[in-house]
Amino acid sequence: MLWLKRAEAAAQYCHANFLGVEAGLVTAKSTVGLRFAPAPERDENINMARFANALFRVTKNETYRQMREQTMSYLAESSIARKAPTAGVLLAEREIDGH
Repeated sequence: MLWLKRAEAAAQYCHANFLGVEAGLVTAKSTVGLRFAPAPERDENINMARFANALFRVTKNETYRQMREQTMSYLAESSIARKAPTAGVLLAEREIDGH
């Protein structure tokens, strides 16, 4: 399945380059030459949580489960989760719960 190999390659690239040390996926790999430090961005983390969850369901690879959990830990922060519109965060959570 070529699509799965490409999806896994994309996830592995994101994992190696953009996963933050605490919670979420950051917007850039390095702070060198940047005016602002890379920080998590809500929509990117919603997409990554859903993407990693889909890959985990298909492959059962623990790396994708960990990516999903790390992005959701950022999205579950009260200031992030309650920011309108909330649908993306709720959809990611619902998909992770298996609904």
